[in-house]
Amino acid sequence: MLEKLKHKKLRKKNALLFGSSVMIGVVILGLIASYILFDEYKEYKKVVKTDKSAGQITHYLNEDDNILQSFFYPHFSYDVLNTKIEEIVEQYKQDKDNNYIHHLDYQSSVIYDQYYNVRFQYRVLDKEEKEVKKTHAYINYDAKENCIMNVDQVFRLTYLPKIVDVVGQQVQRSITKEDLSSFSLQEKQVVFYIDGKEVVLPYEEYKSYIALRNTEIPSLAPLDMTIEKRKEIDPSKPMIAFSFDDGPNGVSTPRILDILKENDAKATFFMLGQNIEKHPDVVKRMVQEGHEPANHTVSHKNLAKLNADEIHEEIFRTQDLIFQTTGVESKWLRPPYGEISDLLRQITPIPLLLWSIDSLDWHSRNVEKIKEEVLPSIKDGSLVLMHDIYGTTAQALEEILPVLKEQGYQFVTVSELYTYRPDLKPVNAFS
Repeated sequence: MLEKLKHKKLRKKNALLFGSSVMIGVVILGLIASYILFDEYKEYKKVVKTDKSAGQITHYLNEDDNILQSFFYPHFSYDVLNTKIEEIVEQYKQDKDNNYIHHLDYQSSVIYDQYYNVRFQYRVLDKEEKEVKKTHAYINYDAKENCIMNVDQVFRLTYLPKIVDVVGQQVQRSITKEDLSSFSLQEKQVVFYIDGKEVVLPYEEYKSYIALRNTEIPSLAPLDMTIEKRKEIDPSKPMIAFSFDDGPNGVSTPRILDILKENDAKATFFMLGQNIEKHPDVVKRMVQEGHEPANHTVSHKNLAKLNADEIHEEIFRTQDLIFQTTGVESKWLRPPYGEISDLLRQITPIPLLLWSIDSLDWHSRNVEKIKEEVLPSIKDGSLVLMHDIYGTTAQALEEILPVLKEQGYQFVTVSELYTYRPDLKPVNAFS
């Protein structure tokens, strides 16, 4: 009897405890529901899934009595892209004005499984939800090249000044290339965001200006070019750049390419447009083996004696021929005879470049004399002028390179030379 009484009391106690637990649970759920239902800033904490087709949605929430930071941003499987996104988000996190609402949202997309675009909108509002600040940030990422893109990778260097003019006309003010940093790549067009306006440039309309390499995007660039991986350059060792003018030639240029390959050497070829048209396969081989293509005009005219239209034709036609053949944009122009006028300096879209050592191979056509001009004058940072249209030049090069290689010199392109020797001023005039 006593045992039954104990069990009865225990059941009663457990029932009371269960009832209390239920009541506490109901109260907690009520508080949560009240918070959700009556949270005056809940709309800033909700994700809007519209226009977020690329990446995984991530939410950062920082909330106390004085500040609300609610940031939505994407996460991808690409470290380079994620790092750039995190840099932008971290900058916004540092903006901690008290008594303000800070809200970051975004749109994301990917086109042709290659180009990713993220467009951020950052807003700051006061407690009455009046907007006091709004800014935007834009990221474009090339998955194939694994790099964050800028406008130089969208449009060819040659035509960027024209793009600047086109966009400037549409926003009705003078702008610079730096004003073109905010843009997005879309399926049929690139869109620039400037002064609160959207400037749309269709790919098809600007086909000859486009530098993008994708089968779905109109461009002059060939898509079948592969470039040999460059052997690592040691900045601590001396380096020189050999450059060759007036080619390509169907006989001596291939021989020079063979000699360069045998000596682990890279060089820059300043080519004539008329010869590019004659020997496109030589030009393709040149670039595939890691050499740098450069502009020496179409027909070797003295640019200092030409008018603006004539200069334009000589430069731009050769730029287009190099790009159409190789998919690489020439970064340098060497004017024939080294002649430069003020008009040429104003018109050229790319840097002018001369040389520091003239082999005089064009004058002597003699192997020993070419060696005498080059070897005694060589030093770290030298830029040698030769011509790949002479057999004697090829023969002299075959004897010069092993000597310099033995002395520890590296043979680099012009662009590599000025990259690794930033204090070295490009030769663009003779005193």
